[in-house]
Amino acid sequence: MANLMRTCHIIAIIVFIGFGFAYAQQESADSISKCLPETLYIQPDVNPPVKGRISPEIDLSERKIALVLSGGGARGLSQIGVLEILEENNINPDLIVGVSIGAIVGAFYAAGYDAQEIEKLAMEIDWDSFMKDSPRRTKLFLTQRMATEKFFLHLRFSGYKLRMPEGISEGQQLFGKVAQLLSPANYIADSDFGNFKIPLKIVTTDLKNGEPYIIEKGNLVQALRASAAIPLVLSPVEMDSMLLVDGGLIYPIPVEIAREENPDFIISVDATADKICNKNLNNVINILDQTTNIMVEERKNFERKNSDFLIRPNLDDIDSYTFKNIPQIIDRGKTTAISIIDSLKKQLEIKENNYSGEKYKVGAISGSGAEFLDISVGDSIGQMEIIRKLNDIYRTAEYELPHVEMIIYRDSISLNVEIDHQPNFKGIIFEDSVSFDRSILANLIPQGNNNIANLDSLDIGLARIEDYYRNQDYTLAHIESATFSGGRLRVCIEEGIIYEIDIRGNKRTKDWVVKSFVPLNAGDIFTDRSLNEALSNLHATGLFSNVFPEIRRTSQGVVLVINVIEKPYIGMRAGLRYDLINNIEGALEIGDENILGLNWRGMIGGYIGERRWNAYTRLESDRVWRSYIHARADAYGRSYLYDIWEGDSLVRSDWINRYGLSVSLGQQIKRLGTVFLEMNTEKVAIDRNNSIVYDKSMHKLTLRSIVDTFDDRQFPRRGKYHHGYITFSKDILGGEFSFNKFYTSLQSYWTWIDNLTVHPYIAAGYCSGEPPSYERFELGNDEDFWGYRQGQNRGNSVFEGSIDIRLNVLDPVYIVTGTSFGRTWRKKDKLHLEDIVWGWGAKLGVSTIIGPVQFGWGMNTEKFEEISLSIGYDFE
Repeated sequence: MANLMRTCHIIAIIVFIGFGFAYAQQESADSISKCLPETLYIQPDVNPPVKGRISPEIDLSERKIALVLSGGGARGLSQIGVLEILEENNINPDLIVGVSIGAIVGAFYAAGYDAQEIEKLAMEIDWDSFMKDSPRRTKLFLTQRMATEKFFLHLRFSGYKLRMPEGISEGQQLFGKVAQLLSPANYIADSDFGNFKIPLKIVTTDLKNGEPYIIEKGNLVQALRASAAIPLVLSPVEMDSMLLVDGGLIYPIPVEIAREENPDFIISVDATADKICNKNLNNVINILDQTTNIMVEERKNFERKNSDFLIRPNLDDIDSYTFKNIPQIIDRGKTTAISIIDSLKKQLEIKENNYSGEKYKVGAISGSGAEFLDISVGDSIGQMEIIRKLNDIYRTAEYELPHVEMIIYRDSISLNVEIDHQPNFKGIIFEDSVSFDRSILANLIPQGNNNIANLDSLDIGLARIEDYYRNQDYTLAHIESATFSGGRLRVCIEEGIIYEIDIRGNKRTKDWVVKSFVPLNAGDIFTDRSLNEALSNLHATGLFSNVFPEIRRTSQGVVLVINVIEKPYIGMRAGLRYDLINNIEGALEIGDENILGLNWRGMIGGYIGERRWNAYTRLESDRVWRSYIHARADAYGRSYLYDIWEGDSLVRSDWINRYGLSVSLGQQIKRLGTVFLEMNTEKVAIDRNNSIVYDKSMHKLTLRSIVDTFDDRQFPRRGKYHHGYITFSKDILGGEFSFNKFYTSLQSYWTWIDNLTVHPYIAAGYCSGEPPSYERFELGNDEDFWGYRQGQNRGNSVFEGSIDIRLNVLDPVYIVTGTSFGRTWRKKDKLHLEDIVWGWGAKLGVSTIIGPVQFGWGMNTEKFEEISLSIGYDFE
């Protein structure tokens, strides 16, 4: 036992001596290390130059700011006002996360538009097209309008099944404009939203699994369209295997998405509506909006609390789907942002702003740039102060990246300073061929040769070169790369030359058909004007529910990808009409609206009522091949009651039955009108009291011109309409009649103030030879004549005019009053101006979904008086 105790004591002594020796060794090492100098290399913290520039940016931010922009429909435009105030106070986000309207606003800001530019665009964009997706009337060919405007219901079929729309609108008009404005930025960023001026994330929801889907790359416009696809309002967007809709269904204020990027500070703007409803729940849109607000209220409350700083503009009286008071909405955002900006700036202050760190006494200073630092031997200075001095020097852009080697001894430091001027500027070298005179481009650089180069000045010149290109409509032109070495600025300019146009998504429509509506070809310079025209043209065809352009870069040049989503090609149209003369009439047309993918329409249709009917088979194309030639062929049969009057008495009514073939070719005059050459052959029979009293053939050759620039089909406010024709019907053509007809008319709508529209009209016609009675002119040929009923005043020649004044103050209810004048003459009548008939009257009109409703009264100097009522479009 004693031996065991002795052994333990010996072991303890050895362990104690070992620990003591080790401690002594560590103390000795620490003491020696404290005597050795420490070397630090100090230089400004810079970010690489942005693409196409050469001057790096000093990274002064010590905090990463994420900006979250919510949905909210029209209310979301208030976020533009918030951006303006943040911008004025130099609060610049490092990341933008947006959803729905917030994604749209955020995309413009991320792509490089400043807040004032976005505000200007918001005023110019037709936001009502968000809900009304039909192309503007003047964007359609005249022949398209003639073929479709008499119908109020348009249905599509997939196979034998009715294809119901997935939303009220496809949003093509609105997002076509967005595509024109943002596609160039997406191209320059190489379709990577992280390459924008500010990185961008767009939040959507996959309707198939109910999960969020964050888009950071790809087709920017398609991503924005998906994020804004409010169910039942805007149709969903198919992307890969997903069906994407509004991201606000899960993340109405996507703070959690921003939080995943680990920012230091999150500013969120909440423009969403509360679940406490201040509007009437009297339509499906308001009900849908309120339902969504109730469903996501708990999520919104969580995201509000999860923000580091929340901005909520006062929008209680603003409806999500009313885009009428955009300036007021934006001002609400400004007002709210101004009221909280001081509080926000305080929270963003960095506590260490004035911290200089530990100070040292300068024992020695050397190097090529020592004099620039304004530091002397014996001064006390810290590392942070040296960094600030270097930043101030580098910010002048006349020096190469400065650095200081700081050697720290026990009590002092020595500094070795390296600060060198940039070399003298010796000129610019364009590494590739350019379309413009190189000397013109070189003169845009505000930097004199053989002077010390200033990188900021050279970057200003590079920006001017890009502006010069864009002023020449080179929309995609940008500085692909720029380097400054040996005093020479080397620049590579990508001018945006089209290498290929690629059509995707078309299953039936031929590629060449789609391309025929795109005013660009391989080798052309891309312009946003051309892209806008292409989108407008394709939308106007009626063949596609959506068109998403995408501009891709390849080693060979620009590839313009046109992604289309086709509508079902089997269509049906229906119309309905009533008037006091013809009673109720219905129209129906069904057929293939895209035969063999060639953009030809093959339709069977007609209309029927008590006093007239018409049935036809028609083959028609608004454009034959790539030309602007219209072609149409009809086989038809029609019948109508032809009233014969003597004074104010109806003598009899004969049925005029016409069966025939008609072929026409027309030259489209842009989208203003068409000049037609028509050939017609028909059999005409007159049925009087169920007995055929007349059966003859007639052949006609007609040259017709129609120009129609009315801005609206029902109650236009602006535009002109001209209709003129010359018809030849000669017996040498094989028919039984020989006559010529000439007719011309012109009418206009002028609106000087919103509530008053003036409508003048004038027409004249002359018929020579021996025309049948049903080929005669009548007063009210194109426009109604006050006081006359249909067919009451006919003749071989006609002259008429009118001027109406319409009040628009109750839109869509209109009040019309006016006067008419005119006369018809039979073949042997002499023309006397004193025989002119004058008429006057008034009318009440209402614009409706099935067409105009018009109730009127009129009378004329022939003592005729008429009360009229009509509902819907005329089918003739």
